[in-house]
Amino acid sequence: MTLTACKDCSAQISTDAKACPQCGAHNSAAFKGARIGGLIYLGLFALAFWWIWGLMTPSTKGQAVTEADFGAAWPLTVPAAELLCEGSPPAALAKVDGKLYALNGSARTAAAEKGWLDGAALTKPNPEVPGIPMDVSPLVERAQALCKR
Repeated sequence: MTLTACKDCSAQISTDAKACPQCGAHNSAAFKGARIGGLIYLGLFALAFWWIWGLMTPSTKGQAVTEADFGAAWPLTVPAAELLCEGSPPAALAKVDGKLYALNGSARTAAAEKGWLDGAALTKPNPEVPGIPMDVSPLVERAQALCKR
């Protein structure tokens, strides 16, 4: 037991006393341990929240692909794109000029809700089969592989 001076009347009181027995003033020294314990619990809660938030937030690890990577099989009208994958089932996305384009069915299903554009707008017409767009499945496979990382 340690003694300390009361802030109001300067009487000597125990650090364990919640109030001064002479004037009734609140003794902040009695609550010091509770405050430290509260801060520790608050810190642990914040750490747990940050960890859970990280688990729930999809990571946006992208992979840059270019026309040079695919040669004549490059299916897009733009020379380069960043492939992304989000969610489950995996939504394959292409990012071009800051805009996201849905490449597969899972992405097209969520496109309206998420504000994504249709990847068909980026797809070249197939030179071998007129009226049919080129196959984007190699890009979809690469994008979906990003979800597995």
